[in-house]
Amino acid sequence: MALSSLLYASTARPGLTRGEIDAILTDAARNNSALGITGVLAFDGNGFAQIIEGETKTVESLYARIARDPRHSGCVRLSFSTIEERRFPDWSMGYRSLSDLVLIHDMAESDL
Repeated sequence: MALSSLLYASTARPGLTRGEIDAILTDAARNNSALGITGVLAFDGNGFAQIIEGETKTVESLYARIARDPRHSGCVRLSFSTIEERRFPDWSMGYRSLSDLVLIHDMAESDL
C-alpha cells in the first residue's frame, strides 16, 4: 500500500464560528479514523492549512471532498508526496496553530 501526504491551504468562509471549527474537527476525526487517514489541521482565524496522509487513492478522494466543502474556498494543493511512514500516526485529526503546522511541515521535508 503506497502512502501519500498532501498539504493544502484555503480561505475560511467569512463568519465561520468556533462551534463550526469544533464540528469540523469532530467530524474529521471520526471519518478519518474509518478511512485510515491521519493528519493535522491548522486555522489562524482567516484560513486553513491541513496535512492529510494515508493510502494514496484515499488521500486523493478525501482532498476532492474537502475542496468542495462550503465552509472554505480557494483550496490550493501546496504539496503532494509519497511517504515511507506517517508523520502523524496517532492523530486521526490533530489541531495546531498555523505557525506550528508550517514548522511541522518544514521539519518533515528537511533532511534532518
